[in-house]
Amino acid sequence: MFVLSDLDLGMNNWMSDPFPYPERGWDRGKVLTDEQLATLPRFERYRDVDGDGIPFRTLPGTHDPKGTYFTRGSGHNEAAQYTEKPDDYRRNMDRLNRKYETARALVPPPVVDEHGHAAGLIAYGSSHWAVIEARDMLRAEAGIETDYLLLKALPFAAAVEAFVARHERVHVVEQNRDGQMASLLKIEYPQHAARIHSVLHYDGLPIDARSVSDGIAAGEPGGAPAGARAVREAVAR
Repeated sequence: MFVLSDLDLGMNNWMSDPFPYPERGWDRGKVLTDEQLATLPRFERYRDVDGDGIPFRTLPGTHDPKGTYFTRGSGHNEAAQYTEKPDDYRRNMDRLNRKYETARALVPPPVVDEHGHAAGLIAYGSSHWAVIEARDMLRAEAGIETDYLLLKALPFAAAVEAFVARHERVHVVEQNRDGQMASLLKIEYPQHAARIHSVLHYDGLPIDARSVSDGIAAGEPGGAPAGARAVREAVAR
């Protein structure tokens, strides 16, 4: 498991309500017990027996010697034996790709708030709360209505591509200089790359709704940022 964080969480202190402790046991996935191993003629750690790219495994403390294997880098065959054979390496890489595709339906899905607007927003992590406020500001100050997708995990679920395809402009809000999530979306969906735009916040301070709203408005037709500023100035006067 890889945890994706952002600059805000890395640079600032955050508080949250306590996380509830899980009431049921952990689902450890495709783990073979001694009893299951006893029914098998052999066990190979990296053999994809059911086509989803995720092989079965055993845990430390397993007594059946068939469940023993040595873990190393990518230079192994299906039986976890060291190899430098090109065909073995290619099969392993192809299996990992199947595993990646399987994961699309297993990782937490995105949260989508969609109402048929032309502009869509994508964000993740601690950017969420600034985006919620920025959507209200865009509506009140510039008349810009938006849809919103909150990313929860990689690889991207099918709902992410559908969201991007349905919007004329997709603003990806993230807290790094290089627009890494927007780049991943463009690589994943090159046919939609032209409609994906970055809204970046990376000054080391917690992300604020104003920077998000102005960044989104700048990418909307009609020079919306100037309109938004005019509304604010009129209110101030």
